[in-house]
Amino acid sequence: MGSDAGKPFLLQEWQKDLLRKFIDTLDENGQRLYQQVYLELGRKNGKSSLVACLGLFALLADGGQASVVSAASDRQQARAIFDTAKAMVLNSPVLSKRCKVMQSEIKVPKTNSSYRVISADAKRQHGLNPSFVILDELHCLHNDELYTALRTAGGARRNFSFWQITTAGNFGSFAWQQHQYASKVRDGVIKDKTFLPVIYAADPAGDWTSEEQWKKANPNYGVSILPKFMHDLCNEAKSSVEKEINFKRFHLNLWPGAGSGPVWIPIDKFDRLEKHPRQELMEKLEGRIAYGGLDLSSKRDMTAFSLYFPPTYDEHHAGYFLNWHWVPNYPPEIVERVNAAAPMLKDWIAKGFIHQQETPWINQGEIVADIVESCSKFQVHSIGVDEWNHGDVIGKLQKDHGIETLSWRPTPRNCNLPMKELESFIQHNRIILQDDPVLRWQISNVVCTSDKFGNIGIDKSREREKIDAIYAMIVALGRFLVVGSDADYSFLSEGITIL
Repeated sequence: MGSDAGKPFLLQEWQKDLLRKFIDTLDENGQRLYQQVYLELGRKNGKSSLVACLGLFALLADGGQASVVSAASDRQQARAIFDTAKAMVLNSPVLSKRCKVMQSEIKVPKTNSSYRVISADAKRQHGLNPSFVILDELHCLHNDELYTALRTAGGARRNFSFWQITTAGNFGSFAWQQHQYASKVRDGVIKDKTFLPVIYAADPAGDWTSEEQWKKANPNYGVSILPKFMHDLCNEAKSSVEKEINFKRFHLNLWPGAGSGPVWIPIDKFDRLEKHPRQELMEKLEGRIAYGGLDLSSKRDMTAFSLYFPPTYDEHHAGYFLNWHWVPNYPPEIVERVNAAAPMLKDWIAKGFIHQQETPWINQGEIVADIVESCSKFQVHSIGVDEWNHGDVIGKLQKDHGIETLSWRPTPRNCNLPMKELESFIQHNRIILQDDPVLRWQISNVVCTSDKFGNIGIDKSREREKIDAIYAMIVALGRFLVVGSDADYSFLSEGITIL
């Protein structure tokens, strides 16, 4: 493309490393391990040429009757990579002999394989059977409909591959959700061995005007991206906030607004906490005083219950938490969206970390029964229940079973003290939890908000990034801090600085 048009395409080292990892990493059956690749980097880094080559590899050398699909939020965007592949074929006598090139499709008559551009209309793509999907400019998608249609289309293919390519987009968008997922796979928060995350980005806390930061987001720096080009853009970006934001987004791959809500607890702090199997803790804590928190979901979401057990005088820590999780039996039409938010959900259900109900909606009566059964083993002083979606749960627990239950509003004013206490407990390694991957996943999702008085709260607006169990823990600790002061628990804060 441009001044390099007609020249041989030479892979850079970062591209070679990526292709080796993608092609050569095999599973126990000798098939490619990675079904999905998420590639995120700044603009003009040669991604179109790289992925066009990969599409031609899938078309010509991946075996069988290939069906390669190039898609994006609109057809013109989808054509960008396809047209690069088309030019490669037309400029190669060897490829031209094997391929028949048309306006929106490349065919290989010998194997009846095809490489084509499709429209962004998700409803039309549910009948596809692709072997290789390229979804470009992910940040331009308005929702997950096209992604879902294409992601679920290749189930019958033995070596199905799905490449998502993007530059930083808008905070909170579907692309942001995919970025978060990729980041958590990269960092080991989510275990998904079939997903390969590749993210090139500047350090959000670094000096955005430094060449060192530019190189982090642009692996092709000095090749397809000239230093003078970046210096000129940077100088221009210094002239206005809008230009600075665009420079950071498109050329440093930094998501606008992503730093506005700080992640609450670093995952390494959480990982250092003492943890035990839930059944072991339940036996240890039987008969002890506890305070509860319940985050009831809407009809098709996750529900969480937590009990906080303050320590006894001879225990040199800040107490224990026990947690329970429920999900409905999701109907087929939303299973894929649920799996995108929590890909390990099926495994967690099978291992007993989450209880899946038989109904396609949350059965609050069953949850009440489960809570009553759990509470019968302990001296539960009271339970705080999130004021949203609680239905008649408060009445059932209080009137039918004699458990004091109160509504809890998730405002920064109410969350401030228990969040700061829990943060301090975790920072100083003074709380004991059950061994539960759901907690680990959700703690990484918690983002703080604050009000004008400096109270911190929990951002519950991020629909796909579940935090129900952590919020239930905050409510449970909040109930203790409200009513537990009747007893002398002053020793809880010994040696602790409230942040």
